[in-house]
Amino acid sequence: MNRRLIARSVLLSSGALIALGAALLIAAYLLLATRPGSHWLVAKAVSFSGTHISWNKMDGTLMEGIAFTGLVIERSGLQITATSAAGQWQLLGLLGGQVPIQSLEFADLQVHLEPATTDPPSKFVWPSLNSVMPVTLERLTIDRFRYRSGPDSLALETISAAGSINLLGIELRELILRQPEQQLALQGTIRAKPPYRLNIALQWHTEFQQNHFEGEARLGGNLATMTIEHRLAAPFSLSTSGTLISGADWDRGTLNPLAISVNVVNDWTIDNRTVWPDLPAINSRGQLRLTGSLDNYQLQGAFDLSLQSPSPLPTQQVAVDLRGDRQGLHLEHIDLHSEAGKLGIQGDLAWQTTPNWQLAINLDEVDPGYFLDQKLSGKLAGMLSTTGSYTDQGLSVDAEIDQLTGSLNGYPVTLRGQLSSRQGVYSSRGFTAQIGDNHLRVNGEWDGKTPLNWQLTANNLAELYPGLSGKLLSTGQVSSRGGTLSPDHLPVIQGTASAEKLAFDGHSIRSLDLRLNIDKDGQQHIDLALSGSLAGDQQRETDLQLKASGRPEKHHYQLSATQQDLTLTLQGSGHWQQGEWQTRISDSKIGAPLIGNWQLDNGVEGRISEHGAELKAHCWKQLDRAACGHLTWHQKTGIKTTATLHHLPLQWLQPWLPGNSALTGEINGDLKLAGWDETLVGQLSLSTAAARFTVDDSAKKRRQVILDNTDLDIRLERQQLELTGNTEFTDTGNARIQLHWPLTEADRAIDGTLHLELDKLDWLNPFVTSVDELQGRANAFIRFAGTADRPVLSGQLQLNGLSAYVPQLGIHLANGDLQLKHRDRTSWQLDGTVDSGEGSLAMNGLFEVRRPDDWRGELFLTGVGVKTVDLETIKASLSPTLKIVVTPEQLHITGKIQVPDAEIALKDMPASAVTVSEDALIIDQTIPVEKKRPPLNLLADVALELGDNIQFSGFGIHGQITGKLRLSEKPTQPVRAEGILQIVDGIYRIYGQALTIDSGRLVFQGAPDNPLIHARASRTVGDTLVGIQIDGVPGTLTSDLFSSPTLPQTEILAMLITGKSLAGTTQTEGSTLINAAASLGFSQSGSLTGQLQQQLGLDVLSVSSDGGIEESAITFGKYLTPRLYASYIQNIVSPNAGLLLEYSISKKFRIRAESGATQSMDILWRIERP
Repeated sequence: MNRRLIARSVLLSSGALIALGAALLIAAYLLLATRPGSHWLVAKAVSFSGTHISWNKMDGTLMEGIAFTGLVIERSGLQITATSAAGQWQLLGLLGGQVPIQSLEFADLQVHLEPATTDPPSKFVWPSLNSVMPVTLERLTIDRFRYRSGPDSLALETISAAGSINLLGIELRELILRQPEQQLALQGTIRAKPPYRLNIALQWHTEFQQNHFEGEARLGGNLATMTIEHRLAAPFSLSTSGTLISGADWDRGTLNPLAISVNVVNDWTIDNRTVWPDLPAINSRGQLRLTGSLDNYQLQGAFDLSLQSPSPLPTQQVAVDLRGDRQGLHLEHIDLHSEAGKLGIQGDLAWQTTPNWQLAINLDEVDPGYFLDQKLSGKLAGMLSTTGSYTDQGLSVDAEIDQLTGSLNGYPVTLRGQLSSRQGVYSSRGFTAQIGDNHLRVNGEWDGKTPLNWQLTANNLAELYPGLSGKLLSTGQVSSRGGTLSPDHLPVIQGTASAEKLAFDGHSIRSLDLRLNIDKDGQQHIDLALSGSLAGDQQRETDLQLKASGRPEKHHYQLSATQQDLTLTLQGSGHWQQGEWQTRISDSKIGAPLIGNWQLDNGVEGRISEHGAELKAHCWKQLDRAACGHLTWHQKTGIKTTATLHHLPLQWLQPWLPGNSALTGEINGDLKLAGWDETLVGQLSLSTAAARFTVDDSAKKRRQVILDNTDLDIRLERQQLELTGNTEFTDTGNARIQLHWPLTEADRAIDGTLHLELDKLDWLNPFVTSVDELQGRANAFIRFAGTADRPVLSGQLQLNGLSAYVPQLGIHLANGDLQLKHRDRTSWQLDGTVDSGEGSLAMNGLFEVRRPDDWRGELFLTGVGVKTVDLETIKASLSPTLKIVVTPEQLHITGKIQVPDAEIALKDMPASAVTVSEDALIIDQTIPVEKKRPPLNLLADVALELGDNIQFSGFGIHGQITGKLRLSEKPTQPVRAEGILQIVDGIYRIYGQALTIDSGRLVFQGAPDNPLIHARASRTVGDTLVGIQIDGVPGTLTSDLFSSPTLPQTEILAMLITGKSLAGTTQTEGSTLINAAASLGFSQSGSLTGQLQQQLGLDVLSVSSDGGIEESAITFGKYLTPRLYASYIQNIVSPNAGLLLEYSISKKFRIRAESGATQSMDILWRIERP
């Protein structure tokens, strides 16, 4: 019975326990796995936490994850808010002995921590960074994080992390902090117990002042003694390694900054980088070691440094050894060594109580040309010492130059003495400076008991600076009157300065005398006399003369300036009062050849100060002409001016008009301008009166055009420029323009129109210098659009009924019509025709403009029988078919030109004339200046075809020319001609004889002025055929004689030139034969002259050309008796001739007489020595 009862009790108890367990499991499930249960459990937990936690909305369950919106957590001194917070986990993971968290996500997480107001506890317990149950976090994401504690704050764009915590500590698989253009990424481990052994690797990058910085580091050891290895990879290379001892009090949990000590080494390499925009580019390589703590530290190392601005400096080798503490810094040495010299600095700096310093600076072989100006090269050596301090009373500086010596531009240099400044008292004791023959001495005090005296003796300023010259002397003294220095409160000064022949950079002062005296009461007196010149552009100089005398409160001045034909003189008086200079110009004149002489009427008053300036109402007058105005300027409101122009002559424009035209009349105008920069407004109005344009054409006929209702109006307001103008040409036409031009960067669109109607063009003939008798009509309408930097033009231009005479060509153009019409946004169409002679020329083309430097033009020219030249020497008609393409880089011409008929009649030249050698020097010859090759490259390929009616007459040749040529040119090659020209039915006249041209060819295979010539001319004398064959190129032609039947050369030449045999020639005809033999360049001319000499019975017959073709001459000589010799000399080219007689008295004495361009008689004797 009992056993049954016991069994039943056990069964009942087990069932109850099972039921209870099931109930607990169901309850736990309902609380953790359902939304109501999870919400209820979270609410109860919050109520017992003692922390205020609220949210707007909660989703999810405690079993798998919860999401909050509008989360707020508040506790004493702490507030945490988030727009959203969500987490995902698997609570059943607890059964496996860990807490797995898949993700934690926060948006707009803000943490606000009030600064602590109480001292930390005396005993601090370091936390253990571990967890009994391991927790893993797969992903943490925080978007927009902000931390604030008092005035300190930290904002991050995103934070992402992943890691775990267990009994050993924390493992960071990833921690990334991001801000705009910045990022820090860490990974590693931190042990749980102090001093927290760690092993962390980090990478970072940031953008700073237009530079990209990035680096990586590794931290090891622990928080007590940490090892650091860091490498900066950009923008230059910097490696840091060493140890850091934190000096932490592990019992109190405090960190003492004074106990922190380091031992780090920095190595770097910087290659020509500008790390910060305001600093020059640098090159540097070196190492620095920093050891110790704030109370005892040392910096040692060496490095190379070179700067690249404003000009490259030599590389400096720098050695540094510094020791310091909180009170100051001791400079064991800072040494710089380079091509520019050596510099050493030693001393002490202190800043604990009163900032002060004591420094010694050593210079050795220092070249100031590297640091100041390359023109100031030299070598300096010496020692300088300086001490100073800064207190509430001001800055005190003492500097002593023990002795600085050396040379500057080859002149000896010496500086020594003491300079100081103590709370506004400036003093110098024994300061002297000498460069060459220039000396400066300064002694005394400014604002002290003794004045500051100076004496400058610069006898040769060229020794101070290249390009500077002259002599300058100055002596005086200066002392302070107390108070702040200003134009109204000047120091006491007594000084003089004089200069002679000062010059620099083209400017010169011939003489200068200055005397300045300011007494203790501030009364000043100045005497100044200056004369010199200022260099201007285009080698123009302005000569100046200035004289001034008086006190600031009352002084007088005279000024004159002359530049070529422009002169300006003025004189006046002025006074200085309350920071403003007031003046009255009593008299002034301006003169120039173009505008004449102008006189300032009744003077003008003006004022100048640091705030503004004013020139009151005044007028410049010349007869009834006047230019009046009033000008003010203020630094806040800008400029304000008004001006009027009365009866100014339009003749002033005459220098820019053609010589056979004149413009008369007057121009009147008004100007108003006010404001500054963006607020500037103004208006300019101009109009003419009795304006007439007069033209005298080539026939001495006068044409006069009256310009009625001519006016121009320009307005500026709200940075918008408006221009309107119009004029009427009596009985001729009119012109109107309207233009809108915004000046702002934001709105640069332009708009406007131009209208032009001209019923007659004859009065514009002076502007077209290449034609006469210009007639026709013009009509134009142009619209302006686009922007100021890329304007767009549209519209059209028409010229109708054009006619003109071209005097250089002798042709009349008639019935000309030309139209230029806008086709689309970038192109214009050109069409036109013009008649010349019996032919007509048509042209059409397209001109495209994309940008000012990107355009292309294409023109086609076609015509038949167009009269091109109609002169006395040449008349020709052409039938062209040409294509012309032009761009900013090249001009390309292709096509064909046919010459149906032409008449060429050139004047005869001497039969013996030849081309002068290129290397011949002609005395008194004007050598033309070689023109530079234009930047436009020329490409040409044109075929020239001569018709059957090309008549040529010149140089003794009469006949018809036929043939074809191909003319071509390339930028890198000269003009080239290829083809053959032939002379048909030609006659060659020489020495009065007519030779038939059997064949004549010019073969072109290169330069057009150097063809290969093949010519054969002959005549028949009785039954004999005689002739001449000419071959070669110009400059090296050869001539050969031939005959049928074969005859001696002299016989052929005689028959060719005289029409009869040599035996029948007279002595005069013999001279003609010799001339012909010499001038025609026969290859056998030497034997010919010998044969002619024998045939004519002469003792001497010679041809000489020692002085060139112009000096070539033929000499005929014969002994009339054994003692009397006579000769006749005839120049081949010119008619100059001379007669020479020589009589031999004995073997040793002769008498010679010459008659020609000059007359002379000489006695000649001969002395023979054994």
